Amino acid sequence: SRVREEGQRTGGPLPIVAAMVFLDALATVLPVLLLFVLGAFLARRGTLRPATLEDLRGLVLRFTLPSALFLTFLRVSLEPRFLVVVAAVFAACVAMLALGPLLGRLIGDRSPSLPPLLTGFEAGMLGYAIYGAVYGTEALYRFAIVDIGQVVFVFFVLATVLVRRDADR
Repeated sequence: SRVREEGQRTGGPLPIVAAMVFLDALATVLPVLLLFVLGAFLARRGTLRPATLEDLRGLVLRFTLPSALFLTFLRVSLEPRFLVVVAAVFAACVAMLALGPLLGRLIGDRSPSLPPLLTGFEAGMLGYAIYGAVYGTEALYRFAIVDIGQVVFVFFVLATVLVRRDADR
């Protein structure tokens, strides 16, 4: 474990090293948590108007997120061993889409929106930001490897399913 490795490296007692590792992790995650709290606070006070939020969301979806994804995917060197991860994530998305109606019946939710919602991991809007904040932007390529399976699923399967569903309405 990281605590044991750090203890061996520094020669310090494990409880002190564990506390140091915890504080290091907390210092990394705390800014992200504080941003969540700030967002909730601003929402409760009504500080930001809905139009402003829509403008910010559009900025993120049209420019910031695509740019970050492009730069992240540039750093990914695809190796054959990563195909297992990509295929597993893709298969999980397909399985959740297929099992969605069954799960919906089990929980009493027959909404056609449930199955597609089960396939999303919110990697783009939230995952990259949190992963980058915790592990550093230089490690984002690891998250991107996992995300490739979902991205392929979203653009080639989910988009087709949703377009067909909307055309049938």
